Amino acid sequence: VSQSRYVYAQKSTTSPNITITTDKSSYIFGDTIVIYGTVKTVMSGNTITIRILDSYSNLVQAGQPTLGQDGSYIYSTAISSSLWKSGGWSVRQRVL
Repeated sequence: VSQSRYVYAQKSTTSPNITITTDKSSYIFGDTIVIYGTVKTVMSGNTITIRILDSYSNLVQAGQPTLGQDGSYIYSTAISSSLWKSGGWSVRQRVL
């Protein structure tokens, strides 16, 4: 059964120097979500963590894309497991 899943990109409120964007505003089961953005100031050893949360703030997917020297990153994941239920989703990031 194919149902719509919605993902909303959110900029971090605690780190205004980070951008995050998704390639589309909605997805269906089997789609691949592509998340990309930039970190304004990159320091040696920085890592970025992407977290996708359901509408109840439960973690559904997490990953650590490679952070380029120019501060860019890209992360993709398929909507393919039973954790992906219909409803609203949020994408969050953290740079360490």
